[in-house]
Amino acid sequence: MFLIVYALVVVVIGTACLLYLHFRKNRDHEADRNTFKAETANNFLNVKNVINSQLFNKDNDVCSYIKVEPVNINLMEEKDLRLMSEALAAEYSGIIHDFKFIAVSKPEDNSELISLYSRDRQNTSNVKRRALYLEEITSSQTRVQKLEVPTREFYFMLWQENETEKDFIKRVIDFRDRLIRCRIQAKVAVQKEIIQLIAQTTSPQYVVDEELNPELNITLLSEAS
Repeated sequence: MFLIVYALVVVVIGTACLLYLHFRKNRDHEADRNTFKAETANNFLNVKNVINSQLFNKDNDVCSYIKVEPVNINLMEEKDLRLMSEALAAEYSGIIHDFKFIAVSKPEDNSELISLYSRDRQNTSNVKRRALYLEEITSSQTRVQKLEVPTREFYFMLWQENETEKDFIKRVIDFRDRLIRCRIQAKVAVQKEIIQLIAQTTSPQYVVDEELNPELNITLLSEAS
């Protein structure tokens, strides 16, 4: 009888050990797989850190971004447009450092408008007005879900060259001030905005499938008489 009980105890303990080792192996394998995914994503992004208004990548490059508000030239008088063009040409004719212009698309963010319509709908007892608010809320949500109205954000990208960090920061601020003097709203992107820019250019959830119909515009330069 004692031998039978002893054998049962050994079988139970052995089974428990085998189950523990099996689940631990699966857990370690899953952890290794997640770590591999994270390392792959980091290598793909080539981003080491973002501190204040500077991005540091793994190639030891330092970059800064200047966010600019778009200008609708269709709403400008021809004289004002010419003056702005001349001002931009004068301000940036002496720039010797390279820079990049980046335009990124993202879905329309009308959450504040939807919240406003929702509050107004709750505060009114007029049946027709409530129906109109509901129709507008539904329409706005549908546009966002179908990505029908993408918005764009614009950035200038500058990177540190053969200069000190202090001189680079000074050059970034000078670049921003030149835009402001041309009546273009601009600011140096901070950490949160840089991280959002990275997400917009790398994350699939920010991909906007839009059909572009570019117009062919050719600028002709006439010789001054």
